[in-house]
Amino acid sequence: SATNTLRVGDRVDPDFRAVVSYSFEEWRLQPVDEISFRAANPRPAAPPRAPGSNLRVAAFNVLNFFNGDGQGGGFPTARGADNAEELARQKAKLVAALTALDADIIGLMEIENDGYGPDSAIAELAEALGPAWRFVAHGEAGLGSDAIAVGLLYRDDVVAEAGEAATLDTGAFGNETNRQPLAQSFRLLNNDQVLTLVVNHFKSKGSCPDDGVNAAQDDGQSCWNAERTQAAEDQLAWLAGQPTGVADEDVLVLGDLNAYALEDPVRAFQDQGFVDLLTRFQGDQAYSYLFDGETGHLDHALASPSLDARVVDAGAWHINADEPRALDYNQDFKSDQQIDDFFAADAYRSSDHDPLHVDLNLTADDGEAAPPADDDSGGGGGLGWLWLALVLAAGRRRRA
Repeated sequence: SATNTLRVGDRVDPDFRAVVSYSFEEWRLQPVDEISFRAANPRPAAPPRAPGSNLRVAAFNVLNFFNGDGQGGGFPTARGADNAEELARQKAKLVAALTALDADIIGLMEIENDGYGPDSAIAELAEALGPAWRFVAHGEAGLGSDAIAVGLLYRDDVVAEAGEAATLDTGAFGNETNRQPLAQSFRLLNNDQVLTLVVNHFKSKGSCPDDGVNAAQDDGQSCWNAERTQAAEDQLAWLAGQPTGVADEDVLVLGDLNAYALEDPVRAFQDQGFVDLLTRFQGDQAYSYLFDGETGHLDHALASPSLDARVVDAGAWHINADEPRALDYNQDFKSDQQIDDFFAADAYRSSDHDPLHVDLNLTADDGEAAPPADDDSGGGGGLGWLWLALVLAAGRRRRA
């Protein structure tokens, strides 16, 4: 049931008999005795904020949050909930998870790309979180032509937008593979410190071409690795140009890069000094996603060198990857009894990806003046961006 789950890592009492069979390309045990399960990976409570932090940033792939026409109709949509009842169940679970994360800024992936009007999916989610929540709007039509997009939510009683929201629609982000990123700088209301966030959703490892550089190269990184790596390099060059108009060296790259921690796209960021915060704080066994019985993290929080020094803690809240799919909002392939028994309006199995959280201590260093409060001033830190631009130029010379 929804409150009596089985999670990845749970144990089975080995004293039982079973018939070994092989079907659908899998070996299976068909028990003939009763099985006793033992919880070895209990559900984790919401992660508390780290002592000394004054800002929490989160990232969450919300598993195709589509809201129909935004007025209770318009179903079925291209993805996500099939009807208004499923949407209500999906929203209840997402809001429970996002609220419990206790974040001040949240980067979203897989939200419906239907613009920023009052009936849009991102507007509905912001409204459900409460009166303090706002969303970053880039134009009116959304980002690119994909059915899903990235987004940014924030608390307007903690931070304010600084500069202008920006996206990248050229290079690896201009050919309908990688979704367009969204960058926005924010200023803390209580001390005027500034940081820039970039939310991403890179090309998946599916729909593989048969040949060429984006075909699977038998190196463990699956297909489209070249496209994802180019996206990382294009984004680094874009960031060096201060796309939001704010010249500050504290940058946090968030999102579902569809690349695991040791793959080329992540290494491209690391080669330019960005730090993989999940690995830094959780070690080599950090994970946020399960695929085909194997865990790893496709979801990333990558901090620029200056911001890394201000990170107090980071992690993944394991509410989804370890849980059975049967406990999600979906009503398909379930009996009426299962529709009731398997659902709870809580955070567990609210998506297929675990949300990430990053706790920061953004205060002026000794002798450092806080950036001006004017949103359009851009603050300080130009030398940090000069450093990044020089490193990128050196990297291009080496590749040449």
